[in-house]
Amino acid sequence: MTTNLYDLPAEGLALSKACGGNSGDGESESCATIGAIPGAVDAYALGDSKLGDGSPLLRFTGAELDALADRIGTIRGTAA
Repeated sequence: MTTNLYDLPAEGLALSKACGGNSGDGESESCATIGAIPGAVDAYALGDSKLGDGSPLLRFTGAELDALADRIGTIRGTAA
């Protein structure tokens, strides 16, 4: 049975910033945020720090995040 990640509660969700690669304008607040969804196995939330606490959160399984990272690497020509 597949779990709908959006049905999982996000109370206690601790997000960490994943910053870097900004446009060189000195602005350092343009960060993706990511954190494990508490109480869930292999479930993560991804947000945007520029939007603050009201940022909508996209939710992914670990496998989905891995596939996303691989796809980004392919698009950018940096895949291992």
